[in-house]
Amino acid sequence: MRNTAPNHQVFPIFSIVLVGVLVANFLKYRQEERLWQSTSFTSGRITNLSAPRDFQQVFADYEYQTDGKVYSGRAGIRSKNTYGDKDLLNMILIDKVFPVVYPNGNPSKSEMLLSKQQYLKFKVTRPDSLKIYFKIIDSISNVRN
Repeated sequence: MRNTAPNHQVFPIFSIVLVGVLVANFLKYRQEERLWQSTSFTSGRITNLSAPRDFQQVFADYEYQTDGKVYSGRAGIRSKNTYGDKDLLNMILIDKVFPVVYPNGNPSKSEMLLSKQQYLKFKVTRPDSLKIYFKIIDSISNVRN
């Protein structure tokens, strides 16, 4: 004869998993909300590109201005062909302007938005005016700050 009584062990496990998922989603929502409340955007200009030896990155130095003060930062563009990619990027990216994000109250800790992941992280759309540059950057590699 088969046992048709409900399995009481499934409900507590299901409840714990459900509560965990709900808490994780709530924490993610709060983190995104804090990010938006404490973040400012501006524009920055790429001033220099360098490719140090033994690095698989091209570094883009950039400057931006906020509250009348000039700040600088550096974004790394991953690349397996560092020197060849540096020359290509040097021809097209010097003096180009890209969005820069920084925390309110601390504009010296910035991030230049170059990669798809960065735009997704900050939930902003890539500007159409920079589409050709994004295609070149994306074709070379992912960007890391």
